[in-house]
Amino acid sequence: MITAFLLMLIAIGGRKGLNSVISLIVTGLLIYYVLLPLILGGHNPIWVSLLVSVLSTVITFLLISGNNRKTYSALIGTVGGLLVGGVFAYAIGSMSSLTGLSSEDAQLLAYLP
Repeated sequence: MITAFLLMLIAIGGRKGLNSVISLIVTGLLIYYVLLPLILGGHNPIWVSLLVSVLSTVITFLLISGNNRKTYSALIGTVGGLLVGGVFAYAIGSMSSLTGLSSEDAQLLAYLP
């Protein structure tokens, strides 16, 4: 099914379809080789997710739309929205002292040596 999807994307989209497939692959690699290792390494998930999102957005926009003013205008708006959302998420998470642990058992396991 994945192969059929990718082939149809290339067949219908032509060069932009191929660039879309490349950007999907790059996004998957960013998640696997950057996002997951950094989060598992103890880095803040919000900042790491924000970094990967911005990188993925820049790569995707430039691959699909090319190097022009419209692309950079869209990038400024999208990355700006990502940054505002990331800062709000971090601020609200910090103020509410969210740990991600929802039960007593999970909290107990977090503090075991």
